Amino acid sequence: MIEIGQIKDLIDSVSQLPLEEHCNRFDEVHTQLQAALSEVDGI
Repeated sequence: MIEIGQIKDLIDSVSQLPLEEHCNRFDEVHTQLQAALSEVDGI
């Protein structure tokens, strides 16, 4: 199960990364959010 807190930590860590790595991190966040949403009943 994907933990929302872990996803929030990934989002918070974006500002610590070099600008050229932001896109990759947001792609990772997007993938994890999709996985978390797919685990919610009724969606």
